[in-house]
Amino acid sequence: MIWITRSLGSKRGMKMLGICPMLAMLLWVLGLTVESQAQTLSWAPPELVNPITVNVTSSYRSLNLDTNQDYIIQMPTTPLTANGGLNIIGGHNVVLIGGEIRFDTPLPDGFHPTARRGLFVKQSTGTVHIEGLLITGDYLLEGINIDMRDPNAVLQLQNIRIDTVTGSYDGNHADCVQTWGGPSELRIDRMTGRTTYQGFFLHPEQFADTTPILFDMRNINIIGLPGAAYLYWQATDYPLVTQNCWASPDADSPWPTGVLWPKNDPVWGDVQQGVPPTGDFVTTNVGINYVSPGYQGTSAFAYDDFNSITGLNLQGSSMQSIDDTLVLTWGDRQGASAWQNEKQPVANGFETMFEFCITDQHNGGADGFALVIQNDSNTVLGAGSYRLGYGHDIYNSLAIEFDTWLDTSVSDPNDNHVSIHTRGALLNSPDESCSIASATPSVNLSDGQVHLVDVLYEDGTLYVFIDDMNTPVIEVDYDLENLGLDAGKAWIGFTAGTGWRYQTQEILSWYFMGYE
Repeated sequence: MIWITRSLGSKRGMKMLGICPMLAMLLWVLGLTVESQAQTLSWAPPELVNPITVNVTSSYRSLNLDTNQDYIIQMPTTPLTANGGLNIIGGHNVVLIGGEIRFDTPLPDGFHPTARRGLFVKQSTGTVHIEGLLITGDYLLEGINIDMRDPNAVLQLQNIRIDTVTGSYDGNHADCVQTWGGPSELRIDRMTGRTTYQGFFLHPEQFADTTPILFDMRNINIIGLPGAAYLYWQATDYPLVTQNCWASPDADSPWPTGVLWPKNDPVWGDVQQGVPPTGDFVTTNVGINYVSPGYQGTSAFAYDDFNSITGLNLQGSSMQSIDDTLVLTWGDRQGASAWQNEKQPVANGFETMFEFCITDQHNGGADGFALVIQNDSNTVLGAGSYRLGYGHDIYNSLAIEFDTWLDTSVSDPNDNHVSIHTRGALLNSPDESCSIASATPSVNLSDGQVHLVDVLYEDGTLYVFIDDMNTPVIEVDYDLENLGLDAGKAWIGFTAGTGWRYQTQEILSWYFMGYE
């Protein structure tokens, strides 16, 4: 599977291209355009239980920690200049915020280049949170090395500046960030790196047996100095996303084939050439006197399949199939709904993605399904047929129809359309007079193929993408507060309907992320 991101003007929504079933993706986020380093970061530190505070010094900088214990790592108030930099070995949940690692003297004779390495993270079993760290110096040879093979290991790198790693093809293969083992999840938000050789060399399966769940890379710029080559390198295929990432190559490195590896691979399709318009993402606000800008509040759920339906409330004909899909309808004259049990934050922005497939059409096949946001009930079940399980049945709702039957009684435009229906707090209606936007997609919704949908809500605008993650099928302004939300939250789920014409309508995967 290939995971890529695309820009939508000033909007930043994560887009995926894939086949069924999707690989697991536990967290992904609706990203806002970054304007300043004071903007909140994506991931908060892990919640620590009875943490031990460890004070780093020049003589105590290789930390052998208990993998069942949580830690706070306190950096010194002056730059750490000791050979080997900082080594975090073990620990469960570990938090380090602020500090500077600096090398201003040459590599001593007989020493390995790792004596001029900034940070090494190894063998941790929980979430390691590194934030606000400056790694620098004229003789810095390696930035951050990673060997976190535990299947539960997560590494969060945020507001990091690595300036400058020095290396060459014939000598030390310097990297800003290199991993040869794990982690299960690598999360990076706001990083600037400068290098004379490579930027990211990502090979998490080189010495580890577990395929990563996700490498999530946001708001990154890497600058290649004279002699630099590849700035973003993915060694093997695993789930990886980029968002608002930049590469400024050496003048002798052809763009993009000499800068992005694999060559011409869409995994790096969102990486832009040059430096961000506002300059480096991370400049002078990191290091010894660093103050965290705080973290975005988010809520998320993920079903990479429906082997488990925990958290869902199924009504009517909806059911879990033996093939681990969510079946909405499968017979004639059916109505279905499937709601997330807990209300989700939607007013401040959200993104939700799902795969669907429509098969086994009888008597021409009908009628379609809808993604519905509502503040009525998490057990509500509407009628089938042209009402698609929501029409004339759900108050305080907005429904995004995927309609596959032309019903003239509700003024359907055709038998293959997407339409957004709402009457605010009033009872919703499938009649096209209640549609705020509609379109005919280029794909046949009921062709038996797996289709990917991305619904993005940002700054009061709702976008709907189908298969093509670059161009929305629908883009319309709407204030979701018109639905009478509960502190910005609502239930979200699927509805569907059939008449004497019917078809099997399935959801194969579903992901959601919303801002509190």
